[in-house]
Amino acid sequence: QDSVDPHFCACTMRMSKTVLVCGTQGCGKTSLIRSFLGLSSEPPIPATIGLDEDCGRIIVDPSLDDGEVTASTKTGTTPPCRALAISEIPAELRVMLPAEGLELEILEIGGGRGGHLRSLPRGKNIDGLLLCYDTVNKSSFRQTAHFQMLHSTQKHFAQGGAASAAPSDASTAPCKLATVLVGLSVNTPVIDPERSQEADAFSVSGGIRHSAFASVGTKEGVQEVMLALITAVLEAEEEAEVERRLALPSAFPAEAWSLQDYRSSKEVNFVMTSPPGERPFEPKEICAEKMEPSSAKRVVEVFDERGIPYGVKPLATCLANGLLHRAVHVWFCDPSTGGLLIRRYSRWARKLASQWGPSCCGEVLCYSSDAKGLRPAESCAEAADRSLREQFGLSSRFSLEFWFSARSRGSDAQELIDVFIASFPDTPVPSLKLERDEEVEWVHFLDVFSGNQYSSLFHIDETYRASMIQKMRARILHADIQTRSNETARSELTKGR
Repeated sequence: QDSVDPHFCACTMRMSKTVLVCGTQGCGKTSLIRSFLGLSSEPPIPATIGLDEDCGRIIVDPSLDDGEVTASTKTGTTPPCRALAISEIPAELRVMLPAEGLELEILEIGGGRGGHLRSLPRGKNIDGLLLCYDTVNKSSFRQTAHFQMLHSTQKHFAQGGAASAAPSDASTAPCKLATVLVGLSVNTPVIDPERSQEADAFSVSGGIRHSAFASVGTKEGVQEVMLALITAVLEAEEEAEVERRLALPSAFPAEAWSLQDYRSSKEVNFVMTSPPGERPFEPKEICAEKMEPSSAKRVVEVFDERGIPYGVKPLATCLANGLLHRAVHVWFCDPSTGGLLIRRYSRWARKLASQWGPSCCGEVLCYSSDAKGLRPAESCAEAADRSLREQFGLSSRFSLEFWFSARSRGSDAQELIDVFIASFPDTPVPSLKLERDEEVEWVHFLDVFSGNQYSSLFHIDETYRASMIQKMRARILHADIQTRSNETARSELTKGR
């Protein structure tokens, strides 16, 4: 037996996850795994029959400086093991890694001799699923749906079935199966647009986190697939942690779901029923408005580059990792003069700290603040109204007008922004409750979107800039026409008298 570096030995301190690789016979699963581990994938490679529990392990440890592989060449010896160097890990993945590191155990189910029917041993749970298919075989791609359904169902029942969907103990909320889809080829992958569209559509409908192509012959795309698999596993763990936090009894006040008995008590807030922490089947979204407004408690939907939501994360995590999420901007507008109320944000603000920006900004939080049914997140109009109440202390609801949506790629946040306008044609602008180091100023819209008057202006993408200028010019023109029409009407009325 070959000697094994002690760094690669199983470490009880590392976060341990198990990943299953499956697919049709001959699609390249074994070669892909050997490429993950830095081993030679030159033919001939024997076909995998049944379940192979000794494929190898991948270690991602921030304390290790150099990637290395130790492989045993004899049957029955220690499985291959590879540690990734810190230089091989992208910056956005490093921030997701637990301090103690991550260890992935790789399993493979062979595609031949009934492999499509083979299940894991009793008590063996998996955290990730790598679905492989042959890019030149349509039948191979179609069978990935069967593999996903089979192993997702097995994981569901292994975790307790329906009881796992609403556990009585918030600390036991299970992780969802992190699934990655990969199309394999021997040579440099030639991505067929039709096949790529089918893979994207299947990923969206099946809740698959990542879809990619790789070549087991040239190794092109192999590293990206491995990193996507690690990212998917860590994302699933983060989402499970978010669900555990949201399910904690302390996150909701006792009055949120309680009834009041006015006959037995004169106190208005007399609690008659048990707190919601003891009733886990109640929908949590109605209590979202009563949750603590700390950034660590706020949860937002996370979107991919196609604008498709794939999970939920704390706002602090999104800001630290540059994850795309929904936000709202509200501008106070004076159409008669082309004025906008620009605001210099506090140096303690989560976003736009010490920068000049829109009159109000906020995020679209998960779970609606109104009890009108079950939705994954509040609407953008609700988010804009809530942000005005939280930041300015404005109790009355304004008539907000939606103008446009834009993507923002700022240094401090990646956002899908819905822009609203609040105008006050017949009433004065209400008094605003600002932080001590905040200030507001009325300026002409061109000073913000066409000039360089402010050195610390918030990041403005070109789509945002062009849309705002176009909308403001149209609104000023409309206000001018309306003013002239009113003056003409008043003049005619005066002459008639």
